[in-house]
Amino acid sequence: MLNKVDYFFYPVEVRQPTGAEVTYYWEISVAEYNGKIYAYAKADEFGRKIRWHESDQPDKETALSVIMERCKSQSK
Repeated sequence: MLNKVDYFFYPVEVRQPTGAEVTYYWEISVAEYNGKIYAYAKADEFGRKIRWHESDQPDKETALSVIMERCKSQSK
């Protein structure tokens, strides 16, 4: 059985300790399966990834907000 996956593009601009400004281009995926919410994110150009995991959030919108914060914290 296939389930719909919602995809989002989330650019995060940061200034690195060297003073260089870089942008992490995150691809975020959020899905619902068997009444549970799952999320995943990756920023390929910097090799960053948040593996698929079951979110403890009650809905996709809240799960998206939480994973966006994780993406932002991993963009350094």
